Amino acid sequence: MLTAFKQYLAKLKLSPVSRKLYLSDVARFLSWLGHNPTLDQVATPTSYTSYLKHLESLVVAPSMLKRTNASLKQFTSFLTLTYSLPNPLLHLSPSPTSPNVE
Repeated sequence: MLTAFKQYLAKLKLSPVSRKLYLSDVARFLSWLGHNPTLDQVATPTSYTSYLKHLESLVVAPSMLKRTNASLKQFTSFLTLTYSLPNPLLHLSPSPTSPNVE
């Protein structure tokens, strides 16, 4: 899945640094989900909210939360376009301390 996401990012007009950061953030998310996460796992809105809460519990910098959120938005757009999955971030409401996930 990560390889396909990398190919998707290569088609977008992003800087090499942005592509690298998106891949890194999404790889960390997929790793957090477990070994070889399924499409069902990555299509579940609670996977994203739980992960962002996990990051908040680690007291990461607000800039990292914001960047991770942007990476996950790009990843869910990829899932929607590539696998015709509904976007799991579309109807989520943000937590008071996290960046907007809508």
